[in-house]
Amino acid sequence: MAASNQMARTRISSYVMLEVEKEKMEGIYPALYFNDQVVNCDCTDGKFNVVLLVKGTSFGEIENAVRKQV
Repeated sequence: MAASNQMARTRISSYVMLEVEKEKMEGIYPALYFNDQVVNCDCTDGKFNVVLLVKGTSFGEIENAVRKQV
């Protein structure tokens, strides 16, 4: 698929904040970081220790992409 067609299909983006248990972080973080729908993946301090910027064609698609990884 051409880059312009892919960009045309990407209609929304959303920030997703996750609370990941420290012992699971090593397995979950790389899976999220290398997910094609994740634009940016950062670790932070506080209750929600992972912040994602995710793109997709719908909020349902974004939710499914994140749920598959966690």
